[in-house]
Amino acid sequence: MKVRKLSAILLAGALMASPAIMSTAMAESSQTVEKDEKGNVIDPSGNLYIEGTEVKSVTKKGREATEIVIPEGVTEIYAGAPDLDPAFHDCTKLEKLTIPSTLNYITRFNVGSDLIPSLKSVTVSENNETYSSVDGVVFNKDKTSIVLYPWAKEGSTYTIPDGVTRIGPGAFYGCENLTSIIIPDGVTSIESSAFYGCKNLTSIIIPDGVTSIRYCAFYGCENLTSIIIPNTVTELLGEEVFVGCTSLKDVYYTGSEEQWAKIENIAKNELPETTVIHYNYSLPSEFTDSATGIEASADGGVIEDGAKLTVTVVSDKTDAKSSTFEISFVKDGKEIEPKGTVTIKIPVPAAMKGATVYVYRIEEDGTYTDMNATVEGDYAVFEADHFSEYVITTEKQGDKPTDSTTDSTTDSTTDSTTDSTTDSTTDSTTGSNSSGSAATPNTGAAGLSLTLGVIALAGAAVVVSKKKS
Repeated sequence: MKVRKLSAILLAGALMASPAIMSTAMAESSQTVEKDEKGNVIDPSGNLYIEGTEVKSVTKKGREATEIVIPEGVTEIYAGAPDLDPAFHDCTKLEKLTIPSTLNYITRFNVGSDLIPSLKSVTVSENNETYSSVDGVVFNKDKTSIVLYPWAKEGSTYTIPDGVTRIGPGAFYGCENLTSIIIPDGVTSIESSAFYGCKNLTSIIIPDGVTSIRYCAFYGCENLTSIIIPNTVTELLGEEVFVGCTSLKDVYYTGSEEQWAKIENIAKNELPETTVIHYNYSLPSEFTDSATGIEASADGGVIEDGAKLTVTVVSDKTDAKSSTFEISFVKDGKEIEPKGTVTIKIPVPAAMKGATVYVYRIEEDGTYTDMNATVEGDYAVFEADHFSEYVITTEKQGDKPTDSTTDSTTDSTTDSTTDSTTDSTTDSTTGSNSSGSAATPNTGAAGLSLTLGVIALAGAAVVVSKKKS
């Protein structure tokens, strides 16, 4: 058997673990250990050529596998030389790769035939001291740097988790499935070739705080039409950051034209002639209420800087009829209104899924305004130009409020009036009954007056709570 020729680097490692670990693992296997003419051994599963602690390549059997588990003791996956293939070359059916605790270095630089086109998930041993994995994606151990996003991972969108500060070299290299990648606040650097070859990525927002974008970061993103760059970016290191971005129409830059001109190497990062750079752009605002999952987003400047989304649950039914939320923004202790349109997303309750869902705004006079919401995935989505109470329901409403207002006021009224009148009546009658026997209803004039008084009190307590506009 011969080790396959290597043409580019896919995964590389550094030798740290003892070869004795692998020798022990081989000895414990009942399978005969085979070798090729160079002394490479075949691992017990029959999938990998291993020499010492290094995966050199895959066997014929390995190239047909949908799942490969790298044995404990392996610290390196062969990077090879310029004239040799990467270790997993020709593994076109491989969907899942499991990495042992001993592996300590992973990287990838090239696209094309060097990728594992069908790879959907990578699982890292919990005992690995260098790497970790979340939902099939590889991170460093403390999850501050994203290392490898599988090429064939299902889904067209991906949100990089909070806490990540660095998008590593080639992290999304050649991930053609992705059309949207959301970068969280806190990321400070985008490394070389981070999004190289993400052909179907259409737009991206680089958050405030990113300071450097390195060589070939967006090379070949041919369907990228717009990108937002904050004025915190001071370095576009190396050339060809945007080469191949042939559809890039708009670059939105939060700084001035003078600041843009001072960015290092900007003259070498060629943009299409038709690209328009918009200076002094305001970054869009995005907010999420962690308790309810309600989200709000708007273009830059629509919501004042420093404002916070606040959501109060007014009524949350479990019978699939409706739930009511007061949605507002607060700054310096005062409620504020937006300066334009805000997109609001309310999670559709499990009991409402599959049914027709409506969202209404409750106006100051108690009438309902249909927000013409659409269901997108797990959310009811609508636009609003001011904040108020909103009802998500499966029941179509008329002009007047029904369930939410009536139920909430009736419940509170019933509880308060029943409890107070019952207590006062019981106390007074019981107190006058010095014998300690059960109190009997008073059917005289005094009893009638008391009864009428209670009715009047209950009637006065039934009021409709005022809704905010």
